[in-house]
Amino acid sequence: MLPIPLEIIDVIDLNNKYPVPALKRTATDKQKIIYADFINELMKNGTCDRFDEPFFKH
Repeated sequence: MLPIPLEIIDVIDLNNKYPVPALKRTATDKQKIIYADFINELMKNGTCDRFDEPFFKH
């Protein structure tokens, strides 16, 4: 797995029931962009094998 960027570490949920870290609603627009880039990199390099599940369950 890729290291989680420091800018978003406090606004993600690392719950194991999600296929990737879930973004909390309190994230700023800048944090949302960083999160989107992080998820994109996870998908590109294949470090997550649970992409058949929904990203967001809320």
